[in-house]
Amino acid sequence: LFAASLFVVAPQDASAEELVPMSEWVALPEDEQEPSYALVRCAGLHAGLLFYLGDGAEASLGADLLAAYKDATDDLLRLAEIVRAERANLPWDSETVASSVLNDAFAIAEIYEERLRASYRASGSAITSDTMVVEDLELCRAFTQIASETLDTSP
Repeated sequence: LFAASLFVVAPQDASAEELVPMSEWVALPEDEQEPSYALVRCAGLHAGLLFYLGDGAEASLGADLLAAYKDATDDLLRLAEIVRAERANLPWDSETVASSVLNDAFAIAEIYEERLRASYRASGSAITSDTMVVEDLELCRAFTQIASETLDTSP
């Protein structure tokens, strides 16, 4: 599956880059939004959360929720590949497109993982004390649903 390669090796060094809150990104005029970004960003958020949880992901989330996060990540990555491939006039399963999407999602996952670690160090709560992560998770629910529904209806 698409996300499988994201979960093979956890990130080693998180980037010092800062993310714009998803709420600010969705408020941008459409012509200033890269069409696959929200999909890649949400896949990165899911992967970052799973990287943070590490081997304890199943114990923390439960088997069903863990599987749902992995399936959602797969859907987001697959749809991002389709969107990018269409814009580049390439086949959706192009290795170049897949590599680009995975690299971007991985970089974003590293940033989220470090945010979660820093939040935990600062407050004892990795998620609830970080307003941006909480809001991004909420917005990503909508993008995840769109990806799932789009892929369910595609040939």
